[in-house]
Amino acid sequence: MARGLGWLRWTPGPRSLAPAGFVAGGSRPPAAPASSSPPLLLAAGLRGDAFIATASASAFAMHVARIVGYGSAGLVSASTLGASAVLAVGLIGGNLAGRRLRGVLGDAGALRVTYGVMVTMVALALAGVA
Repeated sequence: MARGLGWLRWTPGPRSLAPAGFVAGGSRPPAAPASSSPPLLLAAGLRGDAFIATASASAFAMHVARIVGYGSAGLVSASTLGASAVLAVGLIGGNLAGRRLRGVLGDAGALRVTYGVMVTMVALALAGVA
């Protein structure tokens, strides 16, 4: 956040993503790594299409990995597969809507919205809503 506001000039290199992802994945509940990815990707300097594509691919990979992991433990049923399919469609639909919105907002506006969403989600989590 400090980097996005211009308070911090340091930019971590791409090699820092794997260790940061390892720490984020190993130190949080199963759903948290997906929410940690966008700040890590922004901190690494990704913007525009590269940011969206990388965040989308990592969210999809984490979604599939969870299904496989939970499935191998016998925790997947027809209802959870249905919910998972709805979530996958939502991910794709959100990415398509985001692409159109980014065209209207421009890169700077899209970045402001991205930071705004992250701040809102943290506030909702702290309030116990999300």
